[in-house]
Amino acid sequence: MTTQEKFRGDTLGKILYFYNESNALFDPNTIAVIFKDPDGVTPAGGTLSISDLTQTATGTYKLKWNIPVDGVYGLWTFTVKATKTAGTLVNTEEFTFILKQAK
Repeated sequence: MTTQEKFRGDTLGKILYFYNESNALFDPNTIAVIFKDPDGVTPAGGTLSISDLTQTATGTYKLKWNIPVDGVYGLWTFTVKATKTAGTLVNTEEFTFILKQAK
């Protein structure tokens, strides 16, 4: 899998799918998305919740996030944590992208 390359001011888009232990899509009660720059700092606006995402089908959500125009160059991470019924089912996954300097 290739790490996506982005530039300052770009919009990062990702489709998120949430599966339970039976491999069926489910709708979480909560979703938290936390972005961290290469220094491990969460920028302003770098924390999203379920209300910041667009649901397109059961267990399927569209994430769109504007990368800061002054973002730190390097490898960024974002962690997605979904919870169903107060912790009875928790899915957590981490994704990465590289913020590159424009030529």
